[in-house]
Amino acid sequence: MLFLGTSRFVDGIEQERFAEAISETTADSIRVLNGATTGSQGDRSAYFAELATKHPGLTHVILEASPPALMGGDLGFEKESDDAPKPETDPDARKSRFADRFESNLQNRVHEHLALVRYRKSLRPKALLKLPVMLLSDIVDPNLWSRKGVLQSFFTSPSSDSEPELPADFKPERITGRTRNEDQIINEDQFRMMLRLCEIFQDSDLKVIWVAPPVEPSERSENHNRDYTAMYASAAERYDIEVLDYAGVTLDHSFFRDSTHLNSGERFVFSRILARDLASHFSKPPPQD
Repeated sequence: MLFLGTSRFVDGIEQERFAEAISETTADSIRVLNGATTGSQGDRSAYFAELATKHPGLTHVILEASPPALMGGDLGFEKESDDAPKPETDPDARKSRFADRFESNLQNRVHEHLALVRYRKSLRPKALLKLPVMLLSDIVDPNLWSRKGVLQSFFTSPSSDSEPELPADFKPERITGRTRNEDQIINEDQFRMMLRLCEIFQDSDLKVIWVAPPVEPSERSENHNRDYTAMYASAAERYDIEVLDYAGVTLDHSFFRDSTHLNSGERFVFSRILARDLASHFSKPPPQD
């Protein structure tokens, strides 16, 4: 299965613990990838959603339902195109044009980037400290280094033997099409983004579930209100999807590193909670005679 979303999913989902919790409940092993990225938004999720529909073996996709996840924006990278020019294969041709290309590229870069103020952030000490992170990106998830409490988590990672019981009263609001009321939808751009993502999976066999991550009470009105409930309900009716809204559920302040992101330790707890609430989607049907 695949998670797609923003930094809220990056901080909130521990993929290995989620997989273990599903296995403990269903006695069936699954492979999980938390494909959420910091700085992500709807357009980037849509790009990877289209790739996901073509991935063999993928059965479930969990999409983040939140204000940043449904915003539009630049991808941050260029798509590969079948019409893109192929790299030069003739060594002689490459050599004969190398000097011209080098001079042209150098002139363009000097012209475009002479104003160093554009790169003032790259000269800050914090930016230089990210160089080791880039070098270690193949070993450690680079997103984790920018999170608070990472070093402490290396020494205090929760053990499955000592994990507390999950709170029985911590239940999401399950939104269905029965509460649909499109007259209450205010943010049409976010609604269209949600429908766009749903349409990508409409003709696939993938099970798609939307999850609104928990937030602190100070952010509840911005993430859990009639407008969003109407959006989720309308999409649920149109595309027969399920939306689990945790944004309206109260969690202790200690769970969060800021108002919208879980901290490095409690992400294990929420991963177990989410696995408990989604376990029915991974249970195999009984064999038929």
